[in-house]
Amino acid sequence: MSLEDSLEVGIVDEHVEPASLAEVCSRGFECAPMENEEMDGYDIRTFPGGKWLHLDIDPAAEDDHLAFLKLLRYFEGLNDQGVYMTPTIPLVYRVSLPEDGSALERHSLSVYIPQAYQDDTPIPLDTDLYITTCVGERVYSKALYGNVYAWMGSKPDARKAVLRQATMDIQTLENHGLTFETGVFAHASYGWLTTGTQPDGFTHRTEFFFIAQM
Repeated sequence: MSLEDSLEVGIVDEHVEPASLAEVCSRGFECAPMENEEMDGYDIRTFPGGKWLHLDIDPAAEDDHLAFLKLLRYFEGLNDQGVYMTPTIPLVYRVSLPEDGSALERHSLSVYIPQAYQDDTPIPLDTDLYITTCVGERVYSKALYGNVYAWMGSKPDARKAVLRQATMDIQTLENHGLTFETGVFAHASYGWLTTGTQPDGFTHRTEFFFIAQM
């Protein structure tokens, strides 16, 4: 997507570079365990197996705020152990991308269960939430410039910008000879988009994940 297109929908500021992984993982949140290898124009990110909190999302929903609140309340004690846990990052949307590029739909939101609770995992009291045990996964990651709040928005302009950017990133990865799952990608935020959950001075990072074919 051109800078002009991105500015038109209000999501990109060429002066707002994404924070580094080291920065976002040292500012009050626990990062999911990962290995990262920086390449030319993209990163290779490897996540080991583990438990994640998962929420299915209505693709027709116009506002994702409720989804964030559901996950946040789990960390704030709405679980069978009544324990408070520091929220983890990234928050990962799974997004479907039709072959014709006509539309995209978010269909799930996931976040890593803190390391201290991987063995004795609190069960959500909200029945919309559930725990999944994931095998290891490798992704190709592309960091995004600009306003993370807008990138994660649900309004048509934001979704249009996400679709354009994802299409451009797919072309870039294909030009590098990489193979990855088609028809789906992930939209990851290294910050919680709810009031009061950001550490002082926190800077944001948001990425697209394209799932490598192992």
